[in-house]
Amino acid sequence: MIKIISRTLSTVAAVACIASAQAGVITFDDLDPGTSETALPQGYGGFSWSRNGSAPIVAYSREYVETNSGYTTGVTSGSNAIFNAYGAGPAIFDWLNQDSTFDFIGANFTSAWNDQDIMFAGWRDNQQVYLSDRFNIGTDVPLSVRLDWHNIDRLVIYSENQSEYQWVMDDFNYNVRVPEPATALLFGVTLLGMSQLRRKNS
Repeated sequence: MIKIISRTLSTVAAVACIASAQAGVITFDDLDPGTSETALPQGYGGFSWSRNGSAPIVAYSREYVETNSGYTTGVTSGSNAIFNAYGAGPAIFDWLNQDSTFDFIGANFTSAWNDQDIMFAGWRDNQQVYLSDRFNIGTDVPLSVRLDWHNIDRLVIYSENQSEYQWVMDDFNYNVRVPEPATALLFGVTLLGMSQLRRKNS
């Protein structure tokens, strides 16, 4: 019986881990920016995407941008990437599902025209819970930024406050956090079932 309970608890723990964090990578390649660019739809990937809370975050295709810029090198998979339109001001990515949060694992960043510094902040329930160091990005080689921040509902990206300082982002890597009560309920139901099984066998 002890071995059965032990194996069952191990299985439940594994299931709970799978249920509590669902991994995903947003490549932006399912969007169709055409020969120009298109604002990311609100709700795309579960997020609200904006610069300074109003101006859009924009997706584009590498096929239709100037070749001698970070817009081409910044596409690290497929044909599309995104950039912060007009450059100035922080980019704000809000998670829209109020019943869950997300983990920001990382993403690839390139500067569109000039070398620049960017930094990140993670928020949860209107409180800043993470703040990164500065990362210097250039136009020639994408920088893979990995932060592994857990349980946030807002990601803010700060760039140098000049209009020509756009950055390019691709391969946004994140996990979705399923609400904790669901995990607790899973454990509770399983433990109740094991308790009934033990009484039946005694």
